[in-house]
Amino acid sequence: RAALSYPGWWVVAAGFVIFFFSFGGPTYSISLLYNEVIAEFGWTRAEATGIYALKGITGAVVAIFVIGPAVQRFGLKPIFLSVLILQAIGFFTLLNVYSIETYLLAGFLIGLGQGAVLLCIKLLVARWFIRNVGFAGAMALVGSSAGGVVFPAAIAGMIPDLGWRLTYALIGVAILAISVPLVLLSK
Repeated sequence: RAALSYPGWWVVAAGFVIFFFSFGGPTYSISLLYNEVIAEFGWTRAEATGIYALKGITGAVVAIFVIGPAVQRFGLKPIFLSVLILQAIGFFTLLNVYSIETYLLAGFLIGLGQGAVLLCIKLLVARWFIRNVGFAGAMALVGSSAGGVVFPAAIAGMIPDLGWRLTYALIGVAILAISVPLVLLSK
């Protein structure tokens, strides 16, 4: 009972929710975007899926070369907030996609955020645990899988009514309305 009252578990819960909205959900539902842009713009499948490749490459490069040094220099919270805001801007950019360049710009911005979210959550949780750090980190990261279960069905249901642009922009709204406040409240 005393172990459950430890404030670090609230950080784990916040990490779960952040990962749900900022990593798992967007990652597992981005493939629903491909047919929409192919139908609207006549792009090839390679062009439509380029957003995923660019997002992944950007995320990996940022996570490896930028996030660690930036956290060392500026602290975790400012970097975490910055990458979440960049990710949200990426989803908002989808509102104005009328060319492949803008589409790929959205993927780049989303990748800046997603690449850093995993690292930031792991750092945030690890600060609270000496014992059970692996278990606590894993519990937070399960938010990705939960997002992967919920988001694709929700996105698939929203696209016919709202259109793909607004549907994906709402992911940006969720990141700003839910993930950003959770980071601000975390210690």
